[in-house]
Amino acid sequence: MKFLFDLFPIILFFVAYKFSGIFAATAVAIVATVGQIGWVWFRHRKVDTMLWVSLAIIVVFGGATLFFHNPTFIKWKPTALYWFFAGALLFSAFVLRKNLIRALMEAQLKLPDPLWGRLNLAWAAFFCGYGRTQSFRGDTYSRRHLGQFQTVRRHGPDARVRPGPGNAPVPLHRRGTEVMLYALIGEDAPNTHEKRMAVRTEHLARLAALQADGRLILAGPCPAVDSPDPGPAGFTGSVIVAEFASLEEAQAWASADPYTTTGVFARCTVKPFKKVFPQ
Repeated sequence: MKFLFDLFPIILFFVAYKFSGIFAATAVAIVATVGQIGWVWFRHRKVDTMLWVSLAIIVVFGGATLFFHNPTFIKWKPTALYWFFAGALLFSAFVLRKNLIRALMEAQLKLPDPLWGRLNLAWAAFFCGYGRTQSFRGDTYSRRHLGQFQTVRRHGPDARVRPGPGNAPVPLHRRGTEVMLYALIGEDAPNTHEKRMAVRTEHLARLAALQADGRLILAGPCPAVDSPDPGPAGFTGSVIVAEFASLEEAQAWASADPYTTTGVFARCTVKPFKKVFPQ
C-alpha cells in the first residue's frame, strides 16, 4: 500500500493526461502532491525529504506550465529530478563524506570500500547522462514514464523473490513474463587496451548494480584473438544484454558507462533484443 501511495500523484497524472490533456494532468499532479504531503504530516508529523523535493519541483515546473500555458516546463520535471539525484550523490560524497548508494544497496550488494565510491560516481554520471538525453515530446512522455513505473513496480517490495541470500527480486524474464531486453554492443577504438583496464573496475561496478537488481542477462568482452585470454592482443569490444524500461534508458546507461565516457568505445550500438533460448 505504501508503494501505491508514493506513486499516487503519478497515477493520477496519467489518468488525467489520458482523458483531459497535459494541463489538467499538471494541475491534478500538483493538488495530489500537496494532498499527499498533508496526509503524511497529519498521520506522522514528519515528511520525507524526497516528498518535499518532489513537491518543490512539481510546483515550480507545473506552475510554470499552467501560468505560461506551455507544456515544456512540466516535461522538464523528470530531467530536473534526475539532475537533483546526481547532485545529491555528488554533494553527499564530496561535502558530507557519505555514500548514498552504499547506504541504499549495501544490504543487497557486497563490494570493497573503493568500489562503493566508484559506484556512487557511476550512478551520478548515469543520472546526469539520463537527464541530459531526455527528449520530452507529448507522444513519448507518457510511454517513457509508464515504462519507468513498470520497472519500479516489478522490482518493488511486492515483487516475488527467489530463495537465497539477499532475497533479490526475480526478474520477469526468468518468470516467463514478456519484458523488453536490450543488447549493448560496444566496439573498442584502436589502442585503448590500457585505458580499458584503467576504468574496468568502474565498468564492472555498474554491471554488478544491474545484476543486483536482477536485470542483467549476460555481459563480457570480445577477445581480439581466438582465446579466452587474449593477452597483449586485448579486446575488440563488449556485449551486454540487460533489461531496461525503454530504449532511451538503455542508451542513457550506455552513454554514462566509463567505457563510453573515456573513449574506450569508438561506438556503442543499442538494439532491442528478444531472448528465445535458453528458456
